[in-house]
Amino acid sequence: MFSGIIQTKGRVSQVHQQGLEMTLTITAPSLMTPSLKIGDSIAVNGICLTVTTRQSDAHALRLLISLPSEYRALVVTKGSVAVDGVSLTVVAVMETTFEVDLIPHSQAVTTLSKLQVGTLVNVETDILGKYLARQLALEGSH
Repeated sequence: MFSGIIQTKGRVSQVHQQGLEMTLTITAPSLMTPSLKIGDSIAVNGICLTVTTRQSDAHALRLLISLPSEYRALVVTKGSVAVDGVSLTVVAVMETTFEVDLIPHSQAVTTLSKLQVGTLVNVETDILGKYLARQLALEGSH
């Protein structure tokens, strides 16, 4: 989870784009970078990114997940969701489903890329959505 506190300022030193996949090389002061390891999440200008080896492997794998109606309002595009314990960013939300992308690193270190159509998964919605839904319910009960 991000603290929301800016720890350092970095500089994009290289950009590599291949199709729809983009890899950024970011140079930051050494006080921050030694603690980073492959698979860690960092926020760059508010966007959640995964630390990788910065090498192109394959394209992202898109998962389409259906959700029971009582939870659909808690999933928003560009929001967070955990699928089987893996924190992901929601790419798109449709009427009964949502989509997430698995970058090559996530494909390699989780079991999500092995899911089959119809497999049940655990979904944890963004905590902010839960707080908002609770607040709206309390306001509506007055």
